[in-house]
Amino acid sequence: MGKLILGGYLGQAIVHLAVVSDSGGSSDAWPALLIAAPFLLVWAVWMLFIFLWWIFIFVVVVGGSILWVVMLIDVVSRDFKRSEDKTMWLLIVCLTGVVGALIYYFMVKRKE
Repeated sequence: MGKLILGGYLGQAIVHLAVVSDSGGSSDAWPALLIAAPFLLVWAVWMLFIFLWWIFIFVVVVGGSILWVVMLIDVVSRDFKRSEDKTMWLLIVCLTGVVGALIYYFMVKRKE
């Protein structure tokens, strides 16, 4: 039988499956590996998807929080033509969070 070289948890799982399936005394565990390999591949792809999903969520949360704080600082430090505008934008950005920060960015900050 040829040597199967795989690294990490996937390789250990396949080797463990081959040892467990070898209980009949036969040294040929390839049928069990052929049955298990697609499931292990699907598991590995699923774990990669979950990992990338959590990275995406982390980037969106941190990026949105930074945007919100920066827009809040801009509202407080900006001189508006009317004081009511400053109060209105401060309430919008504070109470609506990231959505309000995006609205403020596109309606006020980007126009300068």
